[in-house]
Amino acid sequence: MQTVRLPEKYNNLAVDLTEIRKLVEIPGHCSVVHCTLPPKGISRATKNQGIEEVWYFLEGTGLLWRSEAGAPDGQPVEVGPNYCITIPAGVHFQCRNNSNEPLMFICVTMPPWTGTHMNLPVAPYWEDDEQQVAR
Repeated sequence: MQTVRLPEKYNNLAVDLTEIRKLVEIPGHCSVVHCTLPPKGISRATKNQGIEEVWYFLEGTGLLWRSEAGAPDGQPVEVGPNYCITIPAGVHFQCRNNSNEPLMFICVTMPPWTGTHMNLPVAPYWEDDEQQVAR
């Protein structure tokens, strides 16, 4: 059994530059983290390798682009509080925070995320502009 309070500071930056605060992990099954994309931030475009994710948005507003590998570009969908999305393995994705507030969400990764080798960079939907990329 685990009981965890959300850490004040993030533990690390994801490959896509989202701030990650570790919550819990069920070995062999899933890991759960709290993610923050800073105001006006744009994540790096990546794809998951061998993992699937479910995101539940808590605060802020933005857009999420997803595209299946080899398929024509997908269309961004609006995200914000009470939206829940899935990112299957192999799908290209990128997130954009359109607001002046942090975009925050819970991410469940199945199986548990074990390192940067599970996320590979892909061609971006939104260009990595120095002014807008998450830091």
